[in-house]
Amino acid sequence: MTKRLKILVTNDDGYDATGIRELISALAEVADVFACAPLINHSGASSSLTLHSTLAVSESENLHVVHGTPTDCVQIALHGKNVMPWKPDLTVSGINAGGNLGDDTIYSGTVAAAAESVSLGVPAIAFSQPCIPEDNFPPTHFAHGASIARDMVIKLYPHMLNNKHIMLNINIPDLPANQVKEPLICRLGKRHSGRPLTEIDQNRVPNLRQFQFGINVENIRNDQESDFHAIENSHISITPLQFDLTDQKNLKEVSSWLA
Repeated sequence: MTKRLKILVTNDDGYDATGIRELISALAEVADVFACAPLINHSGASSSLTLHSTLAVSESENLHVVHGTPTDCVQIALHGKNVMPWKPDLTVSGINAGGNLGDDTIYSGTVAAAAESVSLGVPAIAFSQPCIPEDNFPPTHFAHGASIARDMVIKLYPHMLNNKHIMLNINIPDLPANQVKEPLICRLGKRHSGRPLTEIDQNRVPNLRQFQFGINVENIRNDQESDFHAIENSHISITPLQFDLTDQKNLKEVSSWLA
């Protein structure tokens, strides 16, 4: 790279999560870094925005803490007046505690923050760190993951420079760096249709039931081209994503219904 990168860092686990702290530290070795992250964990928030209340933002020189969602953070950083000292070349979201694999990306606040950045004209990478096996949670090798993420940013950004609409979803296995295998370009795999759901039988109140989602470790499309297969075999998975939800294949079919 011929110039020092300027990077916006965000996440969905909260500003004080280990993943983002390690990521900021690693990226600061090669780039100017500005962080804008949620006050609390917003895992599963997807692209939700705070529309019906004001957004409080706690400011410091290189870290803004937003009392809102990951998408709020990106909007404030890129659109808020006098928030960032410069326009970023790249947004990096993560490192998420746990994987964002297959159709779980639909729910991911980590991925949604990257998507929001791309929609505003800044290319983005979402980094996540899945455990092996996935229920061996939480991840423990964030420093290793952050160093790998830094090296991948250095390698990938020059190719993203002329494509402001590109977004990469990258999962780095939660392993020591010397056990992580080379990256594979993957498609999203497919989860089982429902997450484990447990009913909590505590403090029973008439007409009130309580449920809690568990960790979904089952997948149903695990061929060699899927991100699940890559991670299960200790490879880094890289999946280019797009968020145009138009079903291109069926445009003509649906049009014919109106004939």
